[in-house]
Amino acid sequence: MNVLPTMAEQANEMLMKEPNAFATYDETTKQFKDSADPFWRKSCHERFPWIMRIDTKSHYPVSPATIAYESDFRHSIEFQAKDSLKQMLSDEINGKFEVAEIKKMSALQEYENTFTWRHLFHKLCFEQMLEHFLITLYFKMLYKFISDLGSEITVLRIPALDKKKLKSNHYWLMTLLGRMPNLQAVKFHRNKEWVSPDFFKFMAKGMAYMQKEGKQLKQLSFEDITGHGRTQDLLYTVIKHHPNLVTLKVRNTTITMDDAKAIGKVLADFKFIRELDVSKANLSVDTAKEIADGLMRAKQLEIFKCEVNPNMGKTLDMIIYNLAFSPKIKFIDLH
Repeated sequence: MNVLPTMAEQANEMLMKEPNAFATYDETTKQFKDSADPFWRKSCHERFPWIMRIDTKSHYPVSPATIAYESDFRHSIEFQAKDSLKQMLSDEINGKFEVAEIKKMSALQEYENTFTWRHLFHKLCFEQMLEHFLITLYFKMLYKFISDLGSEITVLRIPALDKKKLKSNHYWLMTLLGRMPNLQAVKFHRNKEWVSPDFFKFMAKGMAYMQKEGKQLKQLSFEDITGHGRTQDLLYTVIKHHPNLVTLKVRNTTITMDDAKAIGKVLADFKFIRELDVSKANLSVDTAKEIADGLMRAKQLEIFKCEVNPNMGKTLDMIIYNLAFSPKIKFIDLH
């Protein structure tokens, strides 16, 4: 009798379908095939067909780093149902490409020139596993990804998961953050699920463990998972473990007063913060003022993005005035 495989079985089969994340991994040497091997580019094309479209049709040379940025964008709330490849090609033809690139200006180069097709393949496979984790609930596979691929990952996109489906609450997140040795940037985003304060409590524990092990993040990004009291007063509890932070993004959300105070404190106290992005954050007069107060003391700030926040009122004047005291400011987006 034919029986339809369970969702978990289907997800596991998909994750292990060739070419999978562990292709060419040597259990003896604990190493993968050389990153210069053409195998990795071919694997990216085969496992992620959208990459082949971009890699073969773009008018501009496409690097693994460019595709990594594109992948991160595809999972942001701004992407929605838009055909990003079609838009990218259209922008190139109509001369809008340069404008888009200017708006992407960042203080931190997330993907270094040493970012290869192997790094891209492993990053995307790792994130694909996390996206399906609520279906598989396969902790052994999670630990294998961390053990075998963890050292390859420097920038990781982490989706918010529904704790009701997890017997151990968000312990998975604490484990993930604590065991990734080379993480430099983490991008948290909503994955159809609303998060509870527990998500941030376990996140803070993971960040504390990172600090204890001497590991520091350069970038933290929160996309559509804060606000509405979900963070309570936990946002600073998460961020404080990374005093060398360069970039902080809290976007596409509703920043609460507690969140705004946390951001203001980061601006005032963190000596290396060079970029803040609070675009589309439903800033009010009061929350914008908390951030504006911090801007006065952010002497290393180079980039400030605060687009589409129509309810800031006269606080906008204060923001502009305080930014005048930032000697290194290069780019301001307030439209």
